[in-house]
Amino acid sequence: MTSSSSPDHNAHYRNWGYGFAFIGTLLFAMKAILVKLAFTSPDGEAFILEPATLLFLRMAFAVPVYLLIGVWLLRARRAKGLAASSRAILLKSMAVGCLAYYVCSLLDFTGLTYITAQLERLLLYTYPVFVFILGALFLGSG
Repeated sequence: MTSSSSPDHNAHYRNWGYGFAFIGTLLFAMKAILVKLAFTSPDGEAFILEPATLLFLRMAFAVPVYLLIGVWLLRARRAKGLAASSRAILLKSMAVGCLAYYVCSLLDFTGLTYITAQLERLLLYTYPVFVFILGALFLGSG
């Protein structure tokens, strides 16, 4: 069994993956700080942007990127001779993804109007640890 990709080729893509993961982690970690800065005026008293306005701007920039990724993936599936998913499944998947993205971001941005960016990051990063610990305590290690 031979593979069409060499080990060097796979290492090249793996390095790109590590780079994108690192950049994504940095940008994700900075999100709360940038949102907090967008919310408040220089004197720190008033809101410049409301959470819904900032969420609209975020989604307006994200939707074209996600559409491009979706088109690229569909073309890659067709190029490999794989059958495309049915239109109904594709539309339902897109609707669930958009709804989840909207609700998650809205709750995140609204929460940032009440708490500091540092506390928001602390809660976000420790949440999986709490889920793991509570799952182990109540559900067992089984």
